[in-house]
Amino acid sequence: MAERIKLIRLIPVLDFGGVETVFELWSEVIDRERYDVRICTFWKAGAAADAIRKAGIPVDVLNVDPSIRNPRASWTLARYLRRVRPDILQASIGEANFHAALVGKMCGVPIVMIEEHGIPNRPLPYRLVHAVLYRMVDAVIGVSQVALDYVVKREYAPRARTRLLYNAIADQYFAPIQPPPQKHGADFQFVTVGRLHPVKNQERLIQAFAEVARLYPNVSLTIVGGGDLHAELECLISDLRLTKRVTLTGYRGDVKAIVENADCFLFPSLTEAFGIGAVEAMARGLPTIASSGGALPEIIGDLGPEWIIDPYDIKGWSRAMQAMVTLDEDARTRLGRQSRQIAERYTLTRHAAALDDIYKAMLAEKGFWAQA
Repeated sequence: MAERIKLIRLIPVLDFGGVETVFELWSEVIDRERYDVRICTFWKAGAAADAIRKAGIPVDVLNVDPSIRNPRASWTLARYLRRVRPDILQASIGEANFHAALVGKMCGVPIVMIEEHGIPNRPLPYRLVHAVLYRMVDAVIGVSQVALDYVVKREYAPRARTRLLYNAIADQYFAPIQPPPQKHGADFQFVTVGRLHPVKNQERLIQAFAEVARLYPNVSLTIVGGGDLHAELECLISDLRLTKRVTLTGYRGDVKAIVENADCFLFPSLTEAFGIGAVEAMARGLPTIASSGGALPEIIGDLGPEWIIDPYDIKGWSRAMQAMVTLDEDARTRLGRQSRQIAERYTLTRHAAALDDIYKAMLAEKGFWAQA
């Protein structure tokens, strides 16, 4: 049997969050006969670290602030890499990407990869810094083609070094679905999930919903998530006289249950590199209206143009919500099934297989053993 490939995945913190969840899911399916895996975090090893350790994968903590302005972080990572001597270093999220690109090759790591989980909006000086960093690594992984196109066009990443790796959602979202009773516009509930932040576009969504609420007295909107805009959105809801129709739940731990009890999921973000919240809702068979911002048309565009709306088009969102409320039972059921089929492209199994293909290709380029 050939010697296992030493693989380290690096992240700034390992507590809770979308990327951390992907790490947890991946740790359950990685081929440990082929890869000797370790997870490394700069600091704050919390809930995600505990889950990964339970899966049997070691978690190393560098105990250093990962800020890109902290040279000690690069120095500490370099010492760690020289000690562990990995074959592959795969970093995720900005600070980890920066330090991995800066010291990975200097420490003799044969394959260094960095992973962009969003669509960065960096000022020009930082874009120029990243243009250099992208040339210091072997691969730049993006969660959508839109994200990769952005770093090529705006941050000057070498196209040949980019690799596409779609996100994954947990297997629990693909459990059998118990269809809720159809309501034909009576007590019809829209739901959206996301932090209360301008990029999530809840303000325009509430404005669009105001017209829907005027026409359909038993339709409601639930907005799940916390954030700095809570007070501002509360004022908007009050000004539009929607206090009995729109609910701000704040942060909730039972998001999946809230979504499953709704009739339609709304995802109005101005831009998204992937849109994992929409994919999770669609996996539960929920009819979905999403924005055309960022990668969403790439990820879920097969829903049809009538359900992919310009995030700035308030009237367009209102029309789409009205159309959903008045959709007949059979049509809405078909739309839910279609949503589920689209979401099945983003299973953990497919994600893990695609990442393994990237590893194999990089190993082959470097002349390493890579069992077919």
